[in-house]
Amino acid sequence: MTNDTTLPRVTVVVPAYNASSFIADCLQSIKDQDYENLELIVVDDGSTDDSAAIATTFEPDQLICQSNAGACAARNAGLAAATGSYVKFLDADDLMAPGAISAQVALLEGLKEREIGYGHGGRFGRGEPADEGRKIAQIFEPYLADVVARIIRTSWPLFPIEAVRDIGGYDGRLTAGQETNLHFRLALAGWRFIPQDVCTYFRRLHDEPARISNRQKSLTDITTNLENWLEPIADDDSGVMKDIRASRYVFFARWCLQRGQRTEAKALFALARQAAPHDHLRLQTKNYRLLYKVLGPMLAEKLIMTIQGVRE
Repeated sequence: MTNDTTLPRVTVVVPAYNASSFIADCLQSIKDQDYENLELIVVDDGSTDDSAAIATTFEPDQLICQSNAGACAARNAGLAAATGSYVKFLDADDLMAPGAISAQVALLEGLKEREIGYGHGGRFGRGEPADEGRKIAQIFEPYLADVVARIIRTSWPLFPIEAVRDIGGYDGRLTAGQETNLHFRLALAGWRFIPQDVCTYFRRLHDEPARISNRQKSLTDITTNLENWLEPIADDDSGVMKDIRASRYVFFARWCLQRGQRTEAKALFALARQAAPHDHLRLQTKNYRLLYKVLGPMLAEKLIMTIQGVRE
């Protein structure tokens, strides 16, 4: 990568597992960045295809090959090896938006101490890449609740690298919700996330099983994952923490509905009501709350998926 040492060094970490169909496009989008002090680290997480060989052709600053240990472990390996002052994580099936790094670094000047800037994203895979634009229609209080409700995606922020290292990086026990957990733990540590009007990446829409979000999970797997996600606030019974617990149960209930797992979804909605009996939907958007009330969770999710399908 190019190297202008007058600029802060930014490390991009790309975890890859059987990503041979996509990784060339991903790495090219990083190589095409106009930022001139960029480090690229690719972590091959035990791929059985030629992901590592393809990555080599792009001459990354570091190519780390490890036994399969999951996305969190791969990102943490890249984090440990990084030499930048800032770090961004980009999945191997996605694309970095043109000029994203330059734009986010420029916006750093407007941030205060212990603030992390994040942009927005787009999607592609069933047409040309489309910038979804900044969507901040509803603010939840207090701040910790807003961080969880907003669901900031993995590749939206540009992190001060020591902020992520100080909290131990990603929680390797988690098989879903890793990014929201990381952001929540950063918020607990006193970091604030500041929205910025810049498109940072494009998420690829595809149905291959290598993408974690495409896989079904058992109720036991989901509840174990949620217990680990919520561990930092296990002993906090305040109102906001009840809302946060409920919001995570609702998130995974909706996740199950989108994959046809109605039995698991019903159980998770019940756990959400148990976690916050007064209002288990407080951290959901106003539109979703209305649909839930009028149609019930099953039909509400079906309608939302239909609308999203039309947009895609």
